[in-house]
Amino acid sequence: MQLEFFETLISSLQKYADENIIIGSDLNCFSTPEDKQGGRPTEQKQRFIDSILNLCNSFNLVDLWRKLHPNESLFTWHQNSSAIQCRLDYWLVSKHLLPQVKECITTPASFSDHSAVSFNIQSDNFIKRGPGFFKFNNSLPKDHCFVELSKKIPQYKDKYNYLQDKRRCWDMLKIEIRSFTICYCKKSAKNKRNEEAVLQQHFSSLHKLLCTNSGQETIAKFYEVKLKLE
Repeated sequence: MQLEFFETLISSLQKYADENIIIGSDLNCFSTPEDKQGGRPTEQKQRFIDSILNLCNSFNLVDLWRKLHPNESLFTWHQNSSAIQCRLDYWLVSKHLLPQVKECITTPASFSDHSAVSFNIQSDNFIKRGPGFFKFNNSLPKDHCFVELSKKIPQYKDKYNYLQDKRRCWDMLKIEIRSFTICYCKKSAKNKRNEEAVLQQHFSSLHKLLCTNSGQETIAKFYEVKLKLE
């Protein structure tokens, strides 16, 4: 089945041979002995390894993570016991795009037994997007802190009570509500990102330790942090 997949993929990509190609996938196969620990001998997967190499050679693609981390062993999938670990997840990109790639990193994911592999690419035609239209988050009325803050609304009503045009008064009131809502959401999002970043950093450290040490204490800590991130 895997061999048929690669044959079909190569055939489908032929018409894009002169285009920029970016392929991201769990290929369910390691490409070098350094990408596997434990389990069956790597020779048993040689046909599938050759299929990945053939795909890259056919369209001048590179295994992005391995290209940027030639001497590092870090796995993207492991058994719960960590007896078997492999790097199965790839970004294969056109070689001429390499100068525009800023980084490629592997981040353990709390919701999956696979890690996330991501990369940043900076195009010369990059356009920075501005803020979009304000949309009120309908989950905020369930947020106790926000509900307490919204008790200021009558104060804003009194603030613009001098306006004779009630429509104008209503517009100013909406501006005030929009302003403190955006401020509250930004602050809440920042706090959440900071908390998540600390947990993710701890999670990543444990994941790296797990790649070299499958002791029960390490495994227990890894899944404890993973549960918090979920």
